[in-house]
Amino acid sequence: MIAFLKTQISSSKVPKKIINEYLRNIILDTALQLFLKNGISKTSMESISKACNISDSTLYQHFPNKQKILNFYTSSRTIAPEKLLDRLSMHKGKDCLMELYRAVVESMHEVTRPGWKRNTMALLIHSSENTSELNFAKQQEIELSGKYIQVVESIFSNHREHLQNGLTPEMASIQLHILFYGCLSALLRDNENGEPFSDTEGVFTWYFRFTVKAWP
Repeated sequence: MIAFLKTQISSSKVPKKIINEYLRNIILDTALQLFLKNGISKTSMESISKACNISDSTLYQHFPNKQKILNFYTSSRTIAPEKLLDRLSMHKGKDCLMELYRAVVESMHEVTRPGWKRNTMALLIHSSENTSELNFAKQQEIELSGKYIQVVESIFSNHREHLQNGLTPEMASIQLHILFYGCLSALLRDNENGEPFSDTEGVFTWYFRFTVKAWP
């Protein structure tokens, strides 16, 4: 396929932008497979280019180092916190909390179905490898999680009249965060736990029933 693309490039039959996007996806998929198989420290940039059947210079044009590859995974795996807030802000009252429920279930489905997003989360959560690249990616994940907690807390704060008595917005947001990552960790560790979407839908239904008054 790479050889075919090179032929297309030379003959100008395919726009360069499309070729570059395709090559980038090949690099991302291949690099992640190598990270999971061999570890990040034992995967060199040269081994990635070789596995992709491209030159080192082509690889460096897309990603100058392994950190940039990992950064792409962590920043692109799910909806950004600010976009989540925009989505939820379009709804009022309990409809907003229903939309939060749908967003949480969709997000779990997105990161647990087969593909690079699932593999990325498996790498971040279960890898015990101690490399600067992975440690930085994990720190990014921690910071991103903090932003999600803030978004959810703000939503609960704006609709605190719907929360169960004695439950604060901060407590509810942290509990949802813990539940999300607990389910995610279990699903990534054991494929026999069941089909992710249906399993987690029931778990989050249970959470919202104990968090929100008169949850359907």
